[in-house]
Amino acid sequence: MPSQLLDLLDHGKFLVPFGDDEELFLVEKFHPNYDAYDLDFLSYTCKVSRLDEEAGKWVEIAGDLGGRVLFIGHFGNVCFSGEELPDDCGLSGDSIVFTNEISGVTFVYKYGVDTGDEEDDPNCWRFSMEYRVKLFRKTPVLNLQVFKHPLAGMHMH
Repeated sequence: MPSQLLDLLDHGKFLVPFGDDEELFLVEKFHPNYDAYDLDFLSYTCKVSRLDEEAGKWVEIAGDLGGRVLFIGHFGNVCFSGEELPDDCGLSGDSIVFTNEISGVTFVYKYGVDTGDEEDDPNCWRFSMEYRVKLFRKTPVLNLQVFKHPLAGMHMH
């Protein structure tokens, strides 16, 4: 395991285990134009890496989480197969959901989302406007509802 592992646990970096010590993911959340007075949550992006224990380094993942969904929040991070979700529930594999949003509403992060802005890098994880997630209860059990967003299909900018 890389020696910098403990250094990763600062603001915006999250460790997400999968299975019984089978895999460990690192999710880094970025805000490219941070302004405390004008936060645009839709401009947040993420980078996801998987720990390669043999090589002793983090390997960036470009969109393929192996069909898994990563849930990240104040009460812990969890990852499971998207195949465990009910059909047509609005969530699918290769997704990230942050459950610690202040408003109780968040969007699903997907890889390669087209924002309609030519300056935005498509090679990252960002909000997909297709579905909105409403968080009803966060502990001891996470309860959520996924809705088709009324602006689905429209560009973010």
